[in-house]
Amino acid sequence: MKKFLLTLGVASMALTSFAFERILYSQNFENATDPAEIGWTTSGSLSIASDDNGKFLVFNQGGGSGGRSATLTWGNSIYTDAQGNSVIEDGKYTVYFEFCIQQFTNKNHDSDITIFTNHAPIDNNTYRLPWSKEDQVWNNFILDIAEVGIDSDIMNVVVNAPLKDSETEGARPVLDTEDEEYQAKLKKEKWYSATAIVDVETREVEYSIMEFGDDRATAEGTWTVPETNPDGSEVTIYAEGITFEIARAAGIDYIDNIKVTCESSKAIANEPVVTLSSIGQTTEGIEDLNVRVYKISFSEGETLHVIGTDGSTIEVEWYDCDGIYVYQTTTSGTLKTWTTIEDAVSETIETEVECVPIKLPEVTATISSVKDGVGKTYTLTISNADVPLRPTIFIAYEFKGNEGETLSAEELASGAKVSVTQEGTLTLTAEAFGYESSTVSVVNNTTFAEKKVWDFARLTEEELKAAGFGSWTELEEAKTSGFQNWVARKYLYYYDVNNPKKDDDGNDLKDDNGNIQYNAVYPFGVAADNPYSLQYCVVEDNSDNTKYFDGLEIFATNRHVGMIKHIGLYNDETANNCNPVVIKNIGPNDYVVIDVVDNYGSNSNHPVCATAEEYYNQLTGADYVFVARNLVVPADAIPAFNRYEGRDGAPSYSLYNEETDTYDLYYALYRIDTALNKISIFSQVSGPDAVENVEAVKAVDNNWYS
Repeated sequence: MKKFLLTLGVASMALTSFAFERILYSQNFENATDPAEIGWTTSGSLSIASDDNGKFLVFNQGGGSGGRSATLTWGNSIYTDAQGNSVIEDGKYTVYFEFCIQQFTNKNHDSDITIFTNHAPIDNNTYRLPWSKEDQVWNNFILDIAEVGIDSDIMNVVVNAPLKDSETEGARPVLDTEDEEYQAKLKKEKWYSATAIVDVETREVEYSIMEFGDDRATAEGTWTVPETNPDGSEVTIYAEGITFEIARAAGIDYIDNIKVTCESSKAIANEPVVTLSSIGQTTEGIEDLNVRVYKISFSEGETLHVIGTDGSTIEVEWYDCDGIYVYQTTTSGTLKTWTTIEDAVSETIETEVECVPIKLPEVTATISSVKDGVGKTYTLTISNADVPLRPTIFIAYEFKGNEGETLSAEELASGAKVSVTQEGTLTLTAEAFGYESSTVSVVNNTTFAEKKVWDFARLTEEELKAAGFGSWTELEEAKTSGFQNWVARKYLYYYDVNNPKKDDDGNDLKDDNGNIQYNAVYPFGVAADNPYSLQYCVVEDNSDNTKYFDGLEIFATNRHVGMIKHIGLYNDETANNCNPVVIKNIGPNDYVVIDVVDNYGSNSNHPVCATAEEYYNQLTGADYVFVARNLVVPADAIPAFNRYEGRDGAPSYSLYNEETDTYDLYYALYRIDTALNKISIFSQVSGPDAVENVEAVKAVDNNWYS
């Protein structure tokens, strides 16, 4: 992980004769909670995280199919004083920032990091060469780091590469990616510093990129900023902001310690930065819920002055602590800090310190599945978003059933699940080192009864025919695309209890817990089989979409209705189409449980059983639980289905019928890789009043983020 060493990039370059540093702009995120409040805009996702070295910005591209960008603009006013006079005395200024390519992307077009001048970046595009061929090529930049390819854990980039004419006649210019002078390699998950020293008179930029912990530059060189763009418009020499663009899906970048500075002939004392770095534990790692630890950073050559919360005074020289002084206290009060250098004195920073235990929020238990009787699955969640320093919070639970059932677990992450079968009390505890734990109890005494069920995966031949479907068709083509992925991806299988795996001595192979390991059986077939054992049928004529199942409307009237034998109802579309399955006449206190087999069966269960028929009777995907009355929209405000609705279990909406006091729930079924295994409606028959809110929670493993 990175170090606090803001002078790393500058140290390798020629320094001016001026002795003092003037900070024109800085942003290190230490006192920030919301990126938008400190000037960042994005089409992706921005958040602020922390590690042992402090806070930093996290730019998460998300799951979109194209590029996403994040931009910070500080403008050109930082280079002048209140009277409009330039503050750059020796004709040079320095831009510095730190970055980490934490996670590479699925490439659609290239990623980009740019220090720009007087041209506003175009959202979701690399800065110099926007994705659209009709867009202008820009020279308005000080430093440009452009991806040209990914090789395992290495991102290949070019730095300040010149433009050359495209090989396609009439096309816009392209970057020169072949000249080794501009090429560099960035390692995944490594922190780098980038430095650009700009001469405003000669327009020459001296730049370097260095990996923390490595004395050799990853990239370095000089180049001259053109005075005009290809269209003749002016290019100023003053950096006005930084923009990041990440290509396609899943990319994550970290950014930290952005600084714009220049040298000064007069002493200038810069304000120190005071950062809360630890709660509830001392610098020696001992837990004390009243302890607060602060890191106070200040510039080289300055003297730090501290008045502690207990009134004690401290003076610290930069060389005593490399510019980062650690202050620890158990006394509440005001922490005062300022710096001096020669006769210059900075503004005093006052920080209110409260040394009392911080109690964690309570764990939330959300019903994510229900059964006949009192049996339920609860999903346990907790967020650290409003907890200072956002610690990792662990969940512990204990269930004591009235008929003797006992369950317990510790150190669970948010999103963990617990299934109970009896009336009883579920006690939930949130824990984090250095924080006061919280405890909440949930009484499991609400009883439900199955009111209606549509078990698509286990329809008999007679039921299928009565619903209007024809005969089954064998899947015959041995392909690995489209509908054939139901078998080609090998997601649908069970473990054969009669066929245990064997070790080298012929004994049953066991896991670390002593459980016998069994060989997998693929009853639907695999890619090499022809024909497969997978059967399906499609209804071509869907002019009456209410005729198939009582209480359901299946898709829009111009869509094909499909059924995969033993798996369920599917949308016979190869494109990204979502079409609604409408569940009719749901009561105000009813729970709707929709079991979904998605991504060609990747979320399906794999039971240990003896035969394919046993497996078919048990095959399920993921349960989603909804209360329709919590999802009501006005009938005249029905949203359009987009292609991702329903993909992660989220219904689109429900409509209320005032005359019958019932609801119609619209569930958007994705394309051919997703099937509805089963729909069940449960009605509350005893217990407390109806639950006010039930969020849709996917009853499979999740990644949870604050």
